[in-house]
Amino acid sequence: MAIQPDPQGGWSIEVRLNSAIPDDIALIIGDAIHNLRTALDHATWELIGIDGGTQDRWTKLPASASGKVDYEAACRGLKTPRTDTKDFFINLAVYEGGESPLYDTHVLDNMDKHMVLLPILSAAAISIIRFIRHDGSTAMTLSNCKMGVGTDGIARLASLGPGMSVETDNNTKITLSIFFSPNQPMPGKAVIPTLRALANETLVAIDAFETFVKTRN
Repeated sequence: MAIQPDPQGGWSIEVRLNSAIPDDIALIIGDAIHNLRTALDHATWELIGIDGGTQDRWTKLPASASGKVDYEAACRGLKTPRTDTKDFFINLAVYEGGESPLYDTHVLDNMDKHMVLLPILSAAAISIIRFIRHDGSTAMTLSNCKMGVGTDGIARLASLGPGMSVETDNNTKITLSIFFSPNQPMPGKAVIPTLRALANETLVAIDAFETFVKTRN
């Protein structure tokens, strides 16, 4: 962390990055997303098989970017003799504008098939920092504050007015987070919490498959 004169006046607090995101992070993210989508496709395959339906190369979890009507048509077109199974998939609502987070998994997986999902270092967090007036009094104290990281690798927190200074504790820590880039699905969302949420939603869906099979007539 460095305090530098700001061309626009006052001072800027900057966090300079010593290294870039490892190149293989994007591949790991893509693999995790694909595994989640594949688990849902496998559950769909098994359910259609339990029904005595047709399992073929097109058997997968229905999803639609065209909204509810097209999605329900895809569910009705599943090669299974059981109407309740088709209704089960309709209720999952895996379409754009629907309520299911499973659609986010579908979109990310589909994007990863055509291009690498490139995460960015979009924020840095400083555990505690204080702004001090010229008379020594504290003007402001920030805890766990976050800032964006520019394309130059510098994260700018604030500009200080004349006579102001800044201090931090000796044990102050600076942490970085990775986010989905602005020109790809889920722009600006933190990658790790998002993957955890999608994984949890996948587990909930798999449980729903199991409950459906066990409780139906």
